[in-house]
Amino acid sequence: YEILILPQYNKNLGGTYLQRFRSKGLDGVFCLCCDYSQPEIQELLGSDIHMVCFDTDFGTYSITSDSITATEDLTDYLLSLGHKKILYVHPKALASVSVLRLKGYKKALAKAGLTIDEKLIFDYDYFNSKSAAIIYAHYLECKGDFSAIMCPDDYTAAALISYFSAHGVNVPSDISITGFDGIFDPRFQVPSITTMQQNTALIGDEACHLM
Repeated sequence: YEILILPQYNKNLGGTYLQRFRSKGLDGVFCLCCDYSQPEIQELLGSDIHMVCFDTDFGTYSITSDSITATEDLTDYLLSLGHKKILYVHPKALASVSVLRLKGYKKALAKAGLTIDEKLIFDYDYFNSKSAAIIYAHYLECKGDFSAIMCPDDYTAAALISYFSAHGVNVPSDISITGFDGIFDPRFQVPSITTMQQNTALIGDEACHLM
């Protein structure tokens, strides 16, 4: 097998995804953490190349976890610690999986008899390299309005913890932050991230079988 890994679209490399994949004679594509609204991705989705996409309903096939239940369980955990005001960081670009996780968040709050405050749902651009600074600025603006932040993944949580710490905000003493995916070894993350572990081995195995 020949595997070509492209971290993101770069027009300076020449050609669209589809053009580059055709020139390489690729039979299939695994699509992970993509902005499906981008023209290059839309072109690829409309082609005859087989695609297996993750955490979305796009593509020839898709692999998804039970995002609603997982996020509901994670929200339940925060509620059990006494958090009543939880900021949900909602990445606009990852539409399909984000909507499902948002449903889990709202389901847990409703189950606990709490009012769903739309002001605690913070939309942001997932692919913006300055997202940690943007979320931190929102934290300063709304200081005291929430005691925990739920991030869409562990990378965002790790970046946020690092940024907050660099600006004198202690995690978890001043603010609690959770991730999602379980990709970091807790032995090497200080403080370790409270997260929801996905079965990445099973997801990868199923994706290969589908392809």
